[in-house]
Amino acid sequence: MQTAEETYEVNNMQQAVEPVEPAEPEAAQASLASFTLRDVASMAESPVSDEWGLDLDAPIPLFVGSAITTIPGALYFTLRSEGDTLKAIEKGAIAAVSAEQVLDVNGAPFPTILCQDPQDLFRRLAVITREQSQAKVIAITGSVGKTSTKDMLQLVIESSFETLTSRRNQNGIAQVARYIQRIGHDTQVYLQETGISVPGSIECTASMLQPNYFVLTNIGYNHIGYFGGKQENILHEKLALDRCAAQGAKGFVNIDDPLLRDAEYVHEVVTYSLEDAPADYYARNIQEKNATLSFEIIQSSLGTATPVTVRVPCLHNVLNAVSAFAVGRELGIDAERIAKALGEYQSSGVRQ
Repeated sequence: MQTAEETYEVNNMQQAVEPVEPAEPEAAQASLASFTLRDVASMAESPVSDEWGLDLDAPIPLFVGSAITTIPGALYFTLRSEGDTLKAIEKGAIAAVSAEQVLDVNGAPFPTILCQDPQDLFRRLAVITREQSQAKVIAITGSVGKTSTKDMLQLVIESSFETLTSRRNQNGIAQVARYIQRIGHDTQVYLQETGISVPGSIECTASMLQPNYFVLTNIGYNHIGYFGGKQENILHEKLALDRCAAQGAKGFVNIDDPLLRDAEYVHEVVTYSLEDAPADYYARNIQEKNATLSFEIIQSSLGTATPVTVRVPCLHNVLNAVSAFAVGRELGIDAERIAKALGEYQSSGVRQ
């Protein structure tokens, strides 16, 4: 006769205020979807010209929305300032998609696909690319804690799956599209942090990602000035991950946050908490000593308690670990393997 544990294992753009971090140089790689300049121009209902002197039917190695990720031969979308466009040209962009004719540093016309809404076309290319992948997509958002939660979850998922994970807090529209293009044929899980900047920012990234799983850590006050000074408006923006999630998606919600606890969801949600017993996953017997946290994570459906130790201080890291544990269990990863992975977590960066 199977134990409950064994049974569970079997069944289971405006970009001006968007945070930008320097990215490590990356080699171009084949995306799951391939576009040519002629393809993009057709989608934009814009003419192309042989006078550009370009091969209009050659696959574009990359479409980008920021100069920092531009590589030679990339197609640049003017989502930012004119200065950023000139930097992209300098780094080797082959052409641009813009609402207006782009000029190079000498004032000469640069090959430009004219488009009334470059951000929407950029988003559509990312959606097509994402839909070519069979990888499970996990999206994380929240006002605080999303990067450390993502880092813990990365350790958990990598223990069992071939994983692509966004780096640091690279979570804006242009950055998410870049990672979507990095999904490989062998990628099983793609883990992406999503950040809020202005209204519509997460709505855009969520529509690109169409997550199979989404994690909501909390609703705070970051960028509240762009949202009418109301947390409820921030909540609505972050719930875009739920509204845009794939069919059959599942969410992971911190019910210690009253706004998240009382919100209405489109998809099934799994609840987690610091010490709230009604949650699906919660912590018990928390002890902090020498900058190390020891506790048990309770999985309510099975009545199991898994000992976990993370070598970082502060109670919020217990909550981060509980959320990572919950996602790992819902993915069918063994509880002891998750606990071992969490034990390897180390905080990094001033934002931690």
